[in-house]
Amino acid sequence: MPYFWAVHQDGIPQAPTIVAHRLVSGRYVEDTTANPGTSVTNTGAPVPVTFDPAVLWPS
Repeated sequence: MPYFWAVHQDGIPQAPTIVAHRLVSGRYVEDTTANPGTSVTNTGAPVPVTFDPAVLWPS
C-alpha cells in the first residue's frame, strides 16, 4: 500500500489531527498533517483531497 492516513485523537470531543503518509524508498514518510481548524490539501495520493478535520468531526 503506497499511502496511509493516521488519525490522532488527543481528547474527546476535540476533532482529531490527521497525518497522511506515503511510501518512499521502502519506508513511510509524513506527507501532510491536518490540524483541526486548518484546511489542507493532500496531493500525495492519486486524487488530491482538501479538508479540515474540524469540519469532518461532529459537533
